[in-house]
Amino acid sequence: MKGSGLSFNDLRTDIIYSFLGQILTISEELDTPRVIFVWDSKRNFRKEKYDWYKDRQPIDDPEMEEINKAVFPQFSRIRTSIVPELGFKNNYIKTGLEADDLIASIVMNNKGYHFIVASRDHDLFQLLDYCDMYDFQTKKYRTKDTFTKKWGITPAQWGEVKAIAGCNSDTVPGVFRVGDKTAASYLAGTLKKTNKTYQSIISNKPLIERNRGVVKLPYENTPVIKVKNKWKLEISNFYNVFEKYGMQSFLMSDSIYRWQKAFNLLG
Repeated sequence: MKGSGLSFNDLRTDIIYSFLGQILTISEELDTPRVIFVWDSKRNFRKEKYDWYKDRQPIDDPEMEEINKAVFPQFSRIRTSIVPELGFKNNYIKTGLEADDLIASIVMNNKGYHFIVASRDHDLFQLLDYCDMYDFQTKKYRTKDTFTKKWGITPAQWGEVKAIAGCNSDTVPGVFRVGDKTAASYLAGTLKKTNKTYQSIISNKPLIERNRGVVKLPYENTPVIKVKNKWKLEISNFYNVFEKYGMQSFLMSDSIYRWQKAFNLLG
């Protein structure tokens, strides 16, 4: 399928194609040419310290194994080659840390910028004092005000919510039968002290204290990241990447115009 957008010269490019298309769409929707890329490290300090963290049992699924073999090399190529080749300068990965930690370091340590984090990860709600969030699938935009109105607590308290309630996706065990809403009610002071759940939270302080070290952003010893802002994207770099990977649809005149407009490449 040479040049189909799915593979090119025997190199699978379906993930690369989808990733670039999503970057274009998000940039258009948020009306910004400035994009910062952050990546999870293969090594994970949290996992090394807490063996139960993200403790997912391997699934014996040959089809999924084949998918992973196709996906991971493409993401590696995106990070190490394609993003730099396009000309983006803010492209970060730090050994042992997760992308969430790097996002936290960036939004907390670069005053004067209006950051919008494009993510569906609710763990990042605790950063809404420093940024806004955009769910690129539901198109939902979140701010500090919308968060506080919904949950009745401040974004800074969201880490404590996750310490109490835990996180199923990261296999962080919380207080038994306590979810995010109940934990938020407890922190907001609207959960009655006579409630059994209230007493359960009070009696599980060691669990909650342990969880804080896992869920709070950024993770301990995360370095300060200062973003680069003195650089300019060039349309020639985009042409070169699209041609290199046989992405003919991106080279069509209407598509090129979208790239030029989204990333200030019109001249």
